[in-house]
Amino acid sequence: MKKLHQLLTTSSKVKLFFLSLLLIAIIGYLDHVTGYEISFSIFYLLPVALCWYCGRQLGLLLSFISAAVWLAVDYSAGQQYTQSWIPIWNALMRFAFFYFSVLALTKIKQDIIQEELLSRTDALTKLSNSRHFREQSTLLFNLANRQGQPLALAYIDLDNFKSINDNYGHETGDQVLKQVGKVLAAALRGSDIAGRLGGDEFAVLLTGTDSGGAKTFFTRLQLRLLDEMKKHGWTTVGFSIGVAIYPELLPEGTIPLQEADELMYRVKKMGKNQVLCQEFKTGHLFQRNSE
Repeated sequence: MKKLHQLLTTSSKVKLFFLSLLLIAIIGYLDHVTGYEISFSIFYLLPVALCWYCGRQLGLLLSFISAAVWLAVDYSAGQQYTQSWIPIWNALMRFAFFYFSVLALTKIKQDIIQEELLSRTDALTKLSNSRHFREQSTLLFNLANRQGQPLALAYIDLDNFKSINDNYGHETGDQVLKQVGKVLAAALRGSDIAGRLGGDEFAVLLTGTDSGGAKTFFTRLQLRLLDEMKKHGWTTVGFSIGVAIYPELLPEGTIPLQEADELMYRVKKMGKNQVLCQEFKTGHLFQRNSE
């Protein structure tokens, strides 16, 4: 069942639609051959239920087609009714049943997707939450090891954030965090990931990024963050960024977030609001003081 689910999930909507039409044709043929004494009614739900994978609009179209085929089979079987309008009424009721089945299934799927999204997203910044960031980082590190690609992992802490909450209130503090999240999200490529680890601490993981690329990226990122703070009048906020760069293979499952965290704390001791990059296993150290 798991393999079937994966197959259906990765199939295009066009393929799923034609698969559903084929199922309807097979069910309609068997229903016609066996006659009206043997009911095949429940089997018409199978193609309709594929709306889980092909979407609500195609599901509703399949509902109409299923009801129409069922009506055609009733006529072809020579079933007698006391009134001529009864088969039409039955077809409408069947379509209504399929229609509400599609609405219910697609609504359940939307709710599941939303719950999954909420479970891995930080509600305030819309970035990955701490748990999801660590899970995705593990996958990306393992993938980078297999492909022999470098990685850069940054730990970002907001300087003087407490003074924002104390002087302007927590609502303003939340706005600061939201703007930080927007800047981080806008700066990333599709293969990268950013997350809020908690409070005013963030992390960014860049895939396929060597020492030179990491230095350039995080130097520019800090400037963008500082510009965003100045734009809103939050000039006291700075950004201490520790960047651990890994050009070589690491043990499977390694998440060196602690190393980036230690680099960030070194920045704090050096006067805050700086970027400190270290390429591990090579000993190369890079530092930029903010102006």
